[in-house]
Amino acid sequence: MRGDVMGVSMVGSVGEGTVEWKPTAVSKARALAELARADLVFGAGLFVVAGEFLALGRLPSPKLAPLGFLSGLFISGSANIANDYFDREVDRVNRPDRPLPSGLVTVAELTVP
Repeated sequence: MRGDVMGVSMVGSVGEGTVEWKPTAVSKARALAELARADLVFGAGLFVVAGEFLALGRLPSPKLAPLGFLSGLFISGSANIANDYFDREVDRVNRPDRPLPSGLVTVAELTVP
């Protein structure tokens, strides 16, 4: 039996007694964006560029603005992921729909090999 429910594919057969859930590429990308809290990290990047503007008294250079934006984005995203990693046991009870407790993202996927 194969099926697709909300971006998560179901693999298995009725006679086997078990069903294995495997996230699709789209659901994995959505889970990673939710884990990093994509809406917040872009705001953090914009605030760094705004800080550059206030500190310099003018628009930052075309080289400096993207570096500031990416610094804010990656620092904020990694802090959000670290928070979810350390809160995963609490989230299993309070927020089982989050990417780590739901299994859409595994702890092994968070580490750099």
